[in-house]
Amino acid sequence: MDVYLVIDIGTSSTRGILYNDDSKVLLKEQIKNKPNFINNTVMQDVFTWDQVVDKILRKVSLFVNQKNFILKGIFVTSQRSSLICLDKNGIALMPAIMWQDTNANYVVEKFDTKNELIRAKTGSYLNPIYLASKIYMVQDKYPEIAKKTRKYLSIADYIRYKLTGEFITDCTYASRTQLFNIYTLEWDEDLLELFSIDNTKLCKVDYPGEKGSYVKKDYLSKFEIYNDVMYVSSGGDQQCSAIGMGAVSEGDIAISLGTGGYILAPSDNLNTTSSVNINCHSSKDFFMLESILPTVALAIDWVKTELFSSMNEKDFYNFISTSIKDKKTPIINFPHFQGRGTPDWNLKAKSIFFGISYSTKKEDLLLAVLEGIAIELRNNIEIIQCFISEEIEQVRVSGGLSNNDGINQLISDMLGKKVEKCSDSESTAFGAFIIGYCAINNVEINHFYYKHYRTLNNKIYYPSLKNKSYYDEKFYEWNKLYDKLY
Repeated sequence: MDVYLVIDIGTSSTRGILYNDDSKVLLKEQIKNKPNFINNTVMQDVFTWDQVVDKILRKVSLFVNQKNFILKGIFVTSQRSSLICLDKNGIALMPAIMWQDTNANYVVEKFDTKNELIRAKTGSYLNPIYLASKIYMVQDKYPEIAKKTRKYLSIADYIRYKLTGEFITDCTYASRTQLFNIYTLEWDEDLLELFSIDNTKLCKVDYPGEKGSYVKKDYLSKFEIYNDVMYVSSGGDQQCSAIGMGAVSEGDIAISLGTGGYILAPSDNLNTTSSVNINCHSSKDFFMLESILPTVALAIDWVKTELFSSMNEKDFYNFISTSIKDKKTPIINFPHFQGRGTPDWNLKAKSIFFGISYSTKKEDLLLAVLEGIAIELRNNIEIIQCFISEEIEQVRVSGGLSNNDGINQLISDMLGKKVEKCSDSESTAFGAFIIGYCAINNVEINHFYYKHYRTLNNKIYYPSLKNKSYYDEKFYEWNKLYDKLY
């Protein structure tokens, strides 16, 4: 039997999932690899990913060899905007600067007058998450490291180098650097000059889902794998998640609810405004319209830690499902614990509670944070609707928080739309498998997806009509307050 390994590198853990030709999961291995948080600095030892990938391959190879299966491909997807500086010997010169690191905020302010130029070429305003700001910061704050750097890489680029020996990225990662022109699909000379970045220190750019190189034989031999194994870059984690959730046509919307929140919509429309980010998609047929909430689970975790510390995590989320349903609160919250993402990338925005009185209870504050997150989802989806031709009739959700019935129902009520919770908790890995499998076997993505999409246990949430006026009023009041303040 032919089998395929997906390596899904997330923010706090890495998964290795083995599929067969029928997309059945044969083996799953998850290894935690959390970054280190110190105030605004978020870094991780690069060797962590060497160890994690080796552990996954060791487990997979034992299983494959025992079953006499043939490993045909390794498909990789990863978080997209963490920076690794590699020297001429292929050794990391410093820990990886993770996507959550905000030390490059000053770079955003420095180049504020160039923002329209940057957006016009890259599809988004400059922000500290993307790599242009991080690379500029390294060159500015760590000049000796910059001088010794041979290549600036994302995590996915680093794993590709480790497995194949090649310095190649794909355009889903390149379009998250703000050095890549989404119209020409090439590194942009004007932007490279603006940030004083030598293009020889960047990778060659390819499409995701292309038949890649074979994994190095000497690497595979460590795990007693001796056949040819194709490497395929499936694209960034959010692009793969969107495909795994069913956002494969215009009008489809996928929401990933994890540490942050990502609203993803395939579209061929590049004529958008700055309120929507545009990235390359893992499917060549579309670009990806993307809106970002920097804090979702992190905001809820803050509430739990500060206000519900006596509850364990399971009881806390059960409380959300059972006690928040149909509740109302006069409190309004801006859930901007790390600034606001789209639609305006307001890094000065803070989390604020409005309307607190002596009668306010901690349950009100929790509900206000949840409603604030749902309101930001609605703000962004209404903007995305302006740039796609098909009507958005429902949204699909996945990610850790989507396992909570109370949160899903609140989102449905706030949006006034049907919400479909994907039964496959590994939507990112499933999307990566679809991209890789179709690349190796010359299959159309849509055809394969609709044949294998798992809808049997999907759960549907319908908006409550009796609460419509409450949520509409809260939505408009929230936005009126935000406009007055900022």
